[in-house]
Amino acid sequence: GVNTPEELETALAAGGTVVLSGNITIDNASKSFTIQNAVTLDLNGFSITHSGDSSSKLFAIKNNGSLTLNDSKGTAPILFSCTATLRSS
Repeated sequence: GVNTPEELETALAAGGTVVLSGNITIDNASKSFTIQNAVTLDLNGFSITHSGDSSSKLFAIKNNGSLTLNDSKGTAPILFSCTATLRSS
């Protein structure tokens, strides 16, 4: 499973199903993960916390990539402490 920002970045770049095995905290507000493949992110009961404000994006989905958020355990809330913007480019 994935439980560090570095492992998350590698797994998202590879595409496919990414399963968290622990909570991940990203302290760098300017850190963004680029997704260019089909990715299913399974929170698996864990969370991703990202510092920043509404101008800080966590995921940039490009070049026909896709992101599906899932929680196979059903216990991980998907919360945004700022405005979430979904755009297609």
